[in-house]
Amino acid sequence: MTRRSAAGLVAAAVLFAAAAAPLGVSPLAVVALAPLIGVVGEARSWRAAAGRGALASLAITLLVFYWLPGSVHAFFGLSTAWSWLVFPLYGLVAQPQLIVWAVLRWAQRHDRSVTVMVASAAAYTALDWLAPKLFHDTLGVALFSDGWAIQVVDLGGIYLLTFAAMFTTEVAYGAVVAWRGKPDAVARRSAWRGGLAAAVVWAAILAYGGVRRAQVTAAIAAAPTLNVGVIQANIGNIEKEMALHGDLDGIVGTLRRYGELSDRLATSAHPPDVLLWPETAYPLAYGAHRSPTDDGIDDELATYVRQRKLPLLFGGYDRTGEVEFNSAVLLAPSGDVTRYHKRILIPFGEYLPLVGRARFGTGGTPRVLDIPRASGPAIRIAPIICYEALFTSHAAAGVADGARALVNLTNDSWFVSSAEKRLHLVMAALRSIETRRAQVRATNTGISALILPTGELVDPGPEDEATALRYDVPLLELDATPVMRWGNWPGPASLVLVLGLALRAWLGALRRRRAGRGTP
Repeated sequence: MTRRSAAGLVAAAVLFAAAAAPLGVSPLAVVALAPLIGVVGEARSWRAAAGRGALASLAITLLVFYWLPGSVHAFFGLSTAWSWLVFPLYGLVAQPQLIVWAVLRWAQRHDRSVTVMVASAAAYTALDWLAPKLFHDTLGVALFSDGWAIQVVDLGGIYLLTFAAMFTTEVAYGAVVAWRGKPDAVARRSAWRGGLAAAVVWAAILAYGGVRRAQVTAAIAAAPTLNVGVIQANIGNIEKEMALHGDLDGIVGTLRRYGELSDRLATSAHPPDVLLWPETAYPLAYGAHRSPTDDGIDDELATYVRQRKLPLLFGGYDRTGEVEFNSAVLLAPSGDVTRYHKRILIPFGEYLPLVGRARFGTGGTPRVLDIPRASGPAIRIAPIICYEALFTSHAAAGVADGARALVNLTNDSWFVSSAEKRLHLVMAALRSIETRRAQVRATNTGISALILPTGELVDPGPEDEATALRYDVPLLELDATPVMRWGNWPGPASLVLVLGLALRAWLGALRRRRAGRGTP
């Protein structure tokens, strides 16, 4: 690899990282991978192109997911040295779409046509959609900070923006090539046509975003609200508390801190309609009757809820037989208890892919919970536990069952960098835009926040601090969005498009060969 190619690879990784959370310089997303196109085109073989795609995956992973070794150390107990030794191996395949895309792009390196620009964007989008990526990240997520552009997510999900960004990247690269070297009329004509097409695409995206955002903002202003109290106790790892103070004292001390913070809101002049505690805040299997001590702690919590006359939705555990669940438990002042069991477990953390061994059971409960209110009918919400916030279909299913808001209980304390917390928050916010439902997010150590149906973040809480927050959550009942009906259709549509273009190219080549041989 030449110095120029190495510099291009580093430039692509730096631009990609600057566009991604937490920096979020969104305009860079539409040119981030332009240097990589040149790097791939200079490869001497398809194998070399694949290698450069793998190196790009490694470079991007090092810059964007630099916090992962620390999280592996915290979550799995693997030594810091081993965590960093394994990290580069993961980095080489963390962005697998880059490897296959690099080979496909290399095969068309001499073609400057708009068709190849479209095919490249479609291939990248399709591969990104198909790739088994741990965090379900994609290039389009970097455009979250653009309040107008991100609104098109309700039409086709985030992959719609990935396609638009990658097509613009191809146009930008084509323009540089057309005017940098010797005059090339064909390349310049393609650059002009591609630029015009990109301008039309972004004009449509921004026009839709401006209109749609205004519509949803008006609906938010007219909507009734649910006042929600969010408790962030800044206790992420209960095992540490138990190790310091003993099992029982660690558990009791943790719950006392949650209770004290809750009382800041529950005993105020205007108490909230419901209290939220984050994922795993309650360190026991509520109502499992595993011991008299556990039963006594359960009774204390039920008494607290009854005396405060406030429903409490908290993250905890549930047990059926020998199966334990990561659950959201809704405890009403009347004593009624309803549960939601986490349906989508974290790979390698809560289950092992392919092996099938799981730490927790999954599902088996309704996708929605009804929060009772002293005045008025109960409010139906869709609970989301941590990793589930990365999945469009999960939030959409809850809204399809009548949820008027999303409630996200998350524990991000294992992730030692604010960069991960920001990324997780942004990914969760996409679910509110897709479903056009507000989302209130309760976390152990941050970032707790209210997310409006426009994706706007309202008064995010601090990181690594204990706090009690209040949010007026708008309760919308807008019609199902296209992405709720059809899912992330730009992914499969891009796959069909690139296969269709490949078939057309193959048939054209076949006709030319036959014509050259004089075959009728």
